[in-house]
Amino acid sequence: MEAASELPYRKSGEKPGRAAPEARVSGQTVMKAIRGFDLKEQATGVKCEKRQCETLYVEADEDHVAGQNGRTYMPMLVYVHEGKDESQRRRLKMPRYFSGLYNETEELWLWVLNYIEEHYDMNFLKRIFVCGDGAAWIKTGLRVLPKSVFVLDMFHLNKRLLGVLGRGSQEYKEAWRAIRAGDQVTVDRLLKEATVFGETPNQVKMAQDCRRYIRLNWDGIMARRLYPDADLGVSAEGHVSHILSARLSSRPMGWSKKGVDQMSRMRALKANQVEIRAKYLEQHRRGLSPHPGHLVNTLFAP
Repeated sequence: MEAASELPYRKSGEKPGRAAPEARVSGQTVMKAIRGFDLKEQATGVKCEKRQCETLYVEADEDHVAGQNGRTYMPMLVYVHEGKDESQRRRLKMPRYFSGLYNETEELWLWVLNYIEEHYDMNFLKRIFVCGDGAAWIKTGLRVLPKSVFVLDMFHLNKRLLGVLGRGSQEYKEAWRAIRAGDQVTVDRLLKEATVFGETPNQVKMAQDCRRYIRLNWDGIMARRLYPDADLGVSAEGHVSHILSARLSSRPMGWSKKGVDQMSRMRALKANQVEIRAKYLEQHRRGLSPHPGHLVNTLFAP
């Protein structure tokens, strides 16, 4: 199970056989074991001393995974942290990861809220920055998480501006100067000109899409001016690559919906420093029937 979170099912089934040939199992057996693994989030119910933190960061993005029969699945990744530790190469402080496929996006955000309420003093907490590319499912978090403010990921904004205006062009530089100054009128004018003077239908469409994107997410752009601590540098793209893409989408393979969901949840567990082996055995033991001899001894114990 642990090996399968890093290796294809067949190779992970062969791994135990290196020490004990009789322990080698097929890739099909590994797949069945993973599909029978209960990886749904569960409320812990454990009372712990809640951390006092004025600001929390919630970053979100998704992967695009090739499914069987030509389908594409988009497992979501959301992680909560307290900022970056400058003394530890800007590693995240107290990160907690959530991932999987969700029919209802709100379900994912309710689990994120549940985690925050269990681990943080909500009266002490002043603000939650929700950082991402502006997708509708990410903005759903604003309706669920209290004291939340959306912050647009500048990586995605820059990617769109480059596609329309071109790196190094005068218009590109002027657009960024206007964004930093909070001048939406100038940005809109530049993109309108790019729409009018686009040489191909594709260029026109890209300029229109970028113009609409900035209009819809202007509040997220301005959040960096209004809240200095919001400009932390979003790292969602890298986290998706490391946690999800490395196993799910960087190799030429087709996944089932169940496989994508289970594997993305397993990868999030590993990122949370949870031992897959220990969690699986714990669930397995709970599902075992009592041994007949043990049951008899219990019934007739003095």
